[in-house]
Amino acid sequence: MSNIDSEHSWQIAQTYASQIGEVPSIFSACVRMIQSLEGSQRASNIAAAKQHVADAAGPLVRRSPSLQAIFYYAAETLYPTQLRDLKVLSVEAIIKLFDPQEVATLIAVVYLMRRTETRCDQDEWRRLGPKLQISMEVGRMVGSALNNFGPGYGMLLGSIRLLALGMFLTHDLKGFQQYRRHLVKCDLPFDVQFEEARWGCNHLEVSASLVQVLGFGLTPSVGLGVGQYGSRTSPSREERRDLDSI
Repeated sequence: MSNIDSEHSWQIAQTYASQIGEVPSIFSACVRMIQSLEGSQRASNIAAAKQHVADAAGPLVRRSPSLQAIFYYAAETLYPTQLRDLKVLSVEAIIKLFDPQEVATLIAVVYLMRRTETRCDQDEWRRLGPKLQISMEVGRMVGSALNNFGPGYGMLLGSIRLLALGMFLTHDLKGFQQYRRHLVKCDLPFDVQFEEARWGCNHLEVSASLVQVLGFGLTPSVGLGVGQYGSRTSPSREERRDLDSI
């Protein structure tokens, strides 16, 4: 019998998620601040809301060359016309091209990606890492089409599931290699039964733990089909199909 969302499997998932270490307060505080500003973006003064987000995230992005590169590349990919039309090419101006949730997701994913990359087998990471960009792009499209999610949450859901696999990779290289070969052989994107049998939890539970550690709260956990500490939600068949396509 599957132990998905049991108290024990949640405890194990949280242990895997804890492998990223203590999230620096500057990252988590920035993500939470952007989360709190997300609702104001729906108000009439969208420009003012985006300015608040740029003010919150700008100092953090300026500190990190990798974050600057990611934001520029993402703007070039997602908002090419708006990027070309900028009169001043500053960090804050580029940040204001994005929705608040997109900004929070980019900051969190880059942080988590760097933490995972430095701790896991590099040969396996070279297989897993490049999939993140594609998953974020697909997730953004799916999220845009789903009610109550939007592109930013779609990007988060698309990437966090792969990054959760990185927690298994960091902990158990041999098991992860067996899992990867199993997925290829069976032509599957994921196999939660295999994960639970090998690691005592599944990547959805680890994903939900990661997004909460990073400061996103429970909303993305609901999108992953799991609640907090054993509270399972049940996405519709259509929602599950869309989620599995990310």
